Amino acid sequence: MNKETIGKYVAVLGLLLFWAPLWGIVDSYLIMSSSFQEITLFGNNEPKISQEEMSSTALSTVTGFILFLVALCFLTFSVVGLNYRTEWLF
Repeated sequence: MNKETIGKYVAVLGLLLFWAPLWGIVDSYLIMSSSFQEITLFGNNEPKISQEEMSSTALSTVTGFILFLVALCFLTFSVVGLNYRTEWLF
């Protein structure tokens, strides 16, 4: 494979991973929403959220931001290291 083809694949992978923080935050929202629906369903006056739900919420957000940093590294490598310059990337 030549540098342009490798640069294209690395750039596309970087752009796909660029959306990871959004999906991490959406996942956190869905987990918290289901937790509060359980509280409403069972009618407890004490809004307690389990430790497992909180840790999974934090884990999905942190994973999204780590993948975002990986995406930035891929895009930087594609543009600077492999000299992949195309119109759709900019």
